[in-house]
Amino acid sequence: MNAQRLLRNYSFGWMVSDGTATAMGEVVRMLAGIGAWIAPRADGKMIFGTYDWGAPIIALRSALTEGVGQYGPVDKVNLGWRTNQTIMARGDIAEVVFAGDVNGLGTLATQSSIDFATQVDPANKPELNADVTMVVTSPPPISVAYNFDTSIKDGQLPKTLNFKLLRGAGTDVTALATWSAVLKSGNAAFSIGAASGVLEITTLSSDAVFEASAAYLGTIRKGQSSATRKLDDPPVMTGGGATSDATSSITSTTSSAYGAANTRSLTVSPGAGDIVNLAFAGEFTRASAGNASAFGKWQWRVVGGTWADVAAQIQSSASASTTGYPEPETTAGSILVNQQKSGLSAAAHEFQMLLRGGVSATLDWTGTASGAAG
Repeated sequence: MNAQRLLRNYSFGWMVSDGTATAMGEVVRMLAGIGAWIAPRADGKMIFGTYDWGAPIIALRSALTEGVGQYGPVDKVNLGWRTNQTIMARGDIAEVVFAGDVNGLGTLATQSSIDFATQVDPANKPELNADVTMVVTSPPPISVAYNFDTSIKDGQLPKTLNFKLLRGAGTDVTALATWSAVLKSGNAAFSIGAASGVLEITTLSSDAVFEASAAYLGTIRKGQSSATRKLDDPPVMTGGGATSDATSSITSTTSSAYGAANTRSLTVSPGAGDIVNLAFAGEFTRASAGNASAFGKWQWRVVGGTWADVAAQIQSSASASTTGYPEPETTAGSILVNQQKSGLSAAAHEFQMLLRGGVSATLDWTGTASGAAG
C-alpha cells in the first residue's frame, strides 16, 4: 500500500472475488488499475513505476470480437485402416521364374542370399564418375586388292587401321591407354600396338571385322573397323571361239563329303589358247543350331567324258552360325571358289561345281556360278 501511495496518492477499492487468484496476480491487477507496473530486478527485488502519458500521438478505434456459438459439420466420414495381406497362389501371378529355370547360374541357384559385389567382374563394372565424353574413334574401312584367282596383288599388305582415344572436345589420350584387339568375324592375321592403337593386318583370307579396346583409368572403351577383299573381274574374253555360261541355282548340301554336283553343267567352248575362268562367290547359312565351315571345287570334262578336278578344294573364308536361344539368329558364311582351267582344245567343254559342309548339317546356298573362256 505504501508503494501505491507513492505512485498514485488517491483512494481506491480492492475486492478479490475468485478463490483461485494468486497474490502476484492481484498485485499486477491492482497496479494496472492505477496506471502502474511492476518488474523484477537482478537482485531478486521488485521495482514499481507508473506510465506517464504525454500528448496523444494517434487516435485508435478498437472493436470487440467474440464467439457466439459452435456448429457441427454438415456431414462426416469415419476413416480407418486395416492390413490386407494375401498370399497369392502361383496361378494368380502372370509369370514366375525360379532359379532352377535359368541356365548358367551354377552355384548361385542354390544360395539363399547372394552378395552381388562378389559376382561383379571388376574389368567390366561401370566406371565411377565416368567421363562420358571419352570415346574410341575408329578408322574408316579399308580394302585389299586381289587377283581374280584370289591371289593377293603385290604391295597390298601389310595395311594399318589407326584407332584413337579422344577426351572432351578432342584431346588425344591414345598414348595413355593400353590397347588390345580381337577379330570379330572373318579370317586374318594382325597385331596392335599396345601403346599406339595402330592395328596392322599382315594376311587377309576373307573380309574381316576388328574390335580394338582401350583400357584407361580402369575403364575399357571399344571401337570397330573392317577390311574387305576386292577381287578383279574375270579376264576379258578374246579367243575366237570364246563363250560363257552361268547359273544361280545352287542346291543345298547335307553332308561333310562331296556328293552330286551342286550346279548344272556349264558348257563353255574356248578358242585356241583360251583359259576358262571359273567363279563362284557364294554365301551359305546353317538350317540348324551350330557352326559350319564349307568347301568347294570345280570339275571339268569334254562333253560326254569323265569328270576331273580343276584344282584343289577351297575352304570358306567365314563360317556360318545359327543360335536357337532366345530367338533364332543366323550369320551367313562366305566362300570364293575361283579357279582357272587352261590347256583345253578348241571345242565344247563342261564344268560343274561341288560343295560340301565342314560338318554334316544342312547348308543353304546363294550365289552365281559362272564359267567364261578368254
